Amino acid sequence: MKKALFGILVSLITASLLWASEEAYDGAGLQWVVGWCLAGLIYATANIESAFQRSATKELDNNGQTNKRRTAVSQDAGITNDQAAPLRWHWMDTGWLAIVAGQWISACRVFLLGGDRRTALNLSLEWLGLLIAWWLLREAMRQEYYRRLLGTLVVGVITGIAAFGLWQHHVVYHQQAQWYRTLRGELDELLAKNDPRYALAIAEKTSELQRNGIALTGTDRFLWEQRLLNSSEPTGTFALANSLGGLLGVALVVVSGSLVRWLRGHLRIGIMQLTLTVLILAVILYCLILTKSRTAWVATIFGLGILCVQQFRSINVSRRLGMGIASGMLGVLALSGFAVSTGALDKEVLLEAPRSLQFRLLYWMGTVDALKESPVFGFGPGNFRQSYLTHKLPESSEEIRDPHNMPLEAWASGGIISLFGVLLCWAGWLKGLAIDPPVRNPRIAAPVTSRRGRKSNGDAMALVKGCAIGFSLYAAWQWLNGSDLSMALDGFLLVPTFSLLVCFCFTEPYFQLTPSIGTAAAAVLLIHLLGAGGFQITGVMLILSISLSAAINNKVPERLPTQPKSGLSDQAIITSRTDAQQPCGKTTAIVASVFCLLALATTFKLGLLPVFASGGFMNEAKNYQLSGNLRAALTSLQKATEADPLAVIPRQRIAELQSYRLLDQVRQSDVRNGSTTPDSSLVQLVTQAMDACEQLIEADSGSIVGWRTRAAVQMANFEVTRDPEILLSAVRDQQKALTMYPTSVVDWWTLYQMTVPSTLPALQEIATQAARQALVLDTINREWGHADRYLTELQISTLKQTHFEKPGSRKEP
Repeated sequence: MKKALFGILVSLITASLLWASEEAYDGAGLQWVVGWCLAGLIYATANIESAFQRSATKELDNNGQTNKRRTAVSQDAGITNDQAAPLRWHWMDTGWLAIVAGQWISACRVFLLGGDRRTALNLSLEWLGLLIAWWLLREAMRQEYYRRLLGTLVVGVITGIAAFGLWQHHVVYHQQAQWYRTLRGELDELLAKNDPRYALAIAEKTSELQRNGIALTGTDRFLWEQRLLNSSEPTGTFALANSLGGLLGVALVVVSGSLVRWLRGHLRIGIMQLTLTVLILAVILYCLILTKSRTAWVATIFGLGILCVQQFRSINVSRRLGMGIASGMLGVLALSGFAVSTGALDKEVLLEAPRSLQFRLLYWMGTVDALKESPVFGFGPGNFRQSYLTHKLPESSEEIRDPHNMPLEAWASGGIISLFGVLLCWAGWLKGLAIDPPVRNPRIAAPVTSRRGRKSNGDAMALVKGCAIGFSLYAAWQWLNGSDLSMALDGFLLVPTFSLLVCFCFTEPYFQLTPSIGTAAAAVLLIHLLGAGGFQITGVMLILSISLSAAINNKVPERLPTQPKSGLSDQAIITSRTDAQQPCGKTTAIVASVFCLLALATTFKLGLLPVFASGGFMNEAKNYQLSGNLRAALTSLQKATEADPLAVIPRQRIAELQSYRLLDQVRQSDVRNGSTTPDSSLVQLVTQAMDACEQLIEADSGSIVGWRTRAAVQMANFEVTRDPEILLSAVRDQQKALTMYPTSVVDWWTLYQMTVPSTLPALQEIATQAARQALVLDTINREWGHADRYLTELQISTLKQTHFEKPGSRKEP
């Protein structure tokens, strides 16, 4: 692999770790998939050229040409003098390919049978990029030169993200909480006055909350306040602390592995580099403690344990290594004590561990019940929640997007094929863990010489340039999407600052991803993902692919003899050595180039272009809505649906806005209770709202939102017309929503409100059933402490009154 292409690889890895890749569901990372496709295409094309040059050279050799021509052609093709291990097919290659194939097959099923097609396609394209990234990483890991640079890159970028996480914990969250308390207090005070003179001030403060994506009322507001005011876990560039915790564990293992190599005398580190290494270790470890991610803690302990076992089972275990391990344990205790003293870590974190595991078991039980309906193909990428809600146990409160377990998530999103791929990756990792001894290579174990140190200065600059380009690409894309780069820029600048500092300072091969370190690093994520989400998070899976590809022990073949033996000529010896270094043959290179070209065209045409165009109209609609121009917002949302025919979110926003307009008109009109005939404008609003709901249901028949919204629209229509058929239709839609989410206490309460005023016997029976189910679910929610799902005392009193009425006590019509 040429250095220029490796620079592109470094840039893409850096950029992929800077965005909340949980947003891959919405297509937020498709631009990086295009980058991976371009990188794969460049590499495959270079290999085709190299293959043809080798063929031409063989013909020249056969015609009696000199061996110097052979060597010159090899150097022109980019072949270095360093030995590279031949790329052999591994179990993990089959596993990674099976994972991607399963995602695409299940996505095709979503297109045939219905579901969120846009999300399924976006995530399938993300996996296409991960497949190409896996191939390029496997090629890069063939040489120790690139193993070292990738190890330094992983440590550097994750250290920068950890520094940003510490800034969030100690500065940002406190400022946000203070800002929110002040703004919410002023808004509540104005609302309590109930004075029309303050309408403009109320609108301004409400608009400020909405601009920041903060819910004004309901469960969403309660959950947001809980996260802001009662938690301070750093998330870095991710949306969840759990996602950050797994990557911090990987970086911690890589740094620890490098320190172990130094303690055993395999590396020579200066005082400045050693001091910086300890500082990096402290930043990562402290941030990991603050995440309160128990699965990441356990996984990191396992990874460090594997690293120690691998070292202790080898020869020449020094006393200095034992002292280093003891010092590390003391450092952990010191940082934990500091976190406890500052209040960042409390006893509830450990005491609630069994309860957290209990919730995980509830998630897994519901997932298994859901998978019984589609055990072969799963539900398709990004379509787990719709099927899970039908089988969600009432003791579980969260409407999770993934089952928090890597094998189950692979099964749910990609069916049996993806599950088989994950198991193959696990088997390949366990095989290397069980039987591969630490490699004793004198060339690796020897202390670093000054000559190599001088050579690696250029390597560090190449790494710094690639990393800087990655940050620049990310910033340019954010600016292109209309983001305000000045917002929170002071804190985010810690990421490139620390990342580039680490890449520049460590010119020696300190953070080399040896097979033993790669195995331990992969263990962190493999174990962490057994109890946390991350299978569909691009950044997490990219780091996992780096760790797994490093764990594969690409043994360098023995040096070929310099003198002819056993009848071999000098020409044959040079030919054999050069061929051993080639990554792939002509046929493989052609197939890879065609695959990358098709992937590039598919991602660009079906993914990036429609998503980017639709996102622009969505931002435009948001601005119109905040300014109160609902008509213009609806126009922009309609343009978004035209730009992306598969998109569900714009259709959902249209349905919500149309229903809001209808409900607002009904509240202000004089035609309620059927006293007068509704005017044409009201009828038009009903028609538009119903059409919007129909389009939403057609775009994603598995989503509960469409049925809920249509039921609300028909109830508003019933309040005007008092037509019993419309009421029955609204009740049927609400019942459909409940069949999709039978443990939703809010939906049962809504059904009760729809049916309790009616005197129809069938609806009276439905009202009694709704009251009974709502009371049962509220009791369960209170027993399990799901405060965001409690019914009010007035609601409970009303439900009990209906529930304990004798059947037939109400008058018949």
